[in-house]
Amino acid sequence: MKCMIGGIGDIFLSLERAQKEKECAVYSHFPRAKQFVESFGIEVPIFNYFDSIDNMPRSFSEEIVGYDYFPKIGVQKGRQLLGKSDKPIIGIHPFGSKLSNDYWKKRGMPIKHISQENIRYLVDKFSDRFDFVIFGSKSELCSYNIEGTYNINLPIEDIPSAVSECFCVIATDSAIKTMSAAMRIPTFVAIGNYPDPLRDQKFLIPYIQMGVMKVGAYSHEQEQSIFKDASKWINSL
Repeated sequence: MKCMIGGIGDIFLSLERAQKEKECAVYSHFPRAKQFVESFGIEVPIFNYFDSIDNMPRSFSEEIVGYDYFPKIGVQKGRQLLGKSDKPIIGIHPFGSKLSNDYWKKRGMPIKHISQENIRYLVDKFSDRFDFVIFGSKSELCSYNIEGTYNINLPIEDIPSAVSECFCVIATDSAIKTMSAAMRIPTFVAIGNYPDPLRDQKFLIPYIQMGVMKVGAYSHEQEQSIFKDASKWINSL
């Protein structure tokens, strides 16, 4: 038996290979990772949840499953989980995982976050052409009440299908941006302006090179500036 390790983004890229294995152990910082994997027809005999980088297992008895940038995993499309709309939908995911944000905050780096002000900026510019959906958990979304947007809180098992309904996606360095890029949906990613070799080499550079993804890097004071780039990017699609 092999294993998958990491957040939902890591797991999503490994699903095609895991489906061939038919069963996999899962080590993840996402509490419902087991249910997510099982929703793709993969048995999970072993599930190990960790809530911090310090508690992440350092060794594994199983071989780690590889990954594909564009996994063929049979995401169900056309379910209208985002509702019926006469306009294309821009999906926004303004949040990052607690594990990641805790890790980078301790090191004085910008956390994964898109402010309400920057979402309003995009809505004001494009609401005549697009509908806007904000993805997040119930607790994350409780403070996001932006006119011209619709908040969506779905079980993780339904998120790939919902993302597939988007014309494009704007997100932090999160699982949703990985899903959208892996489904060849145009994706703009807001990232902290600091080196992170794993993030850059696995989750960003390949999709940038393939023309699927655009990245805007910001420091603590510069988040707003990259959304002018996001605006130009939307106009170019």
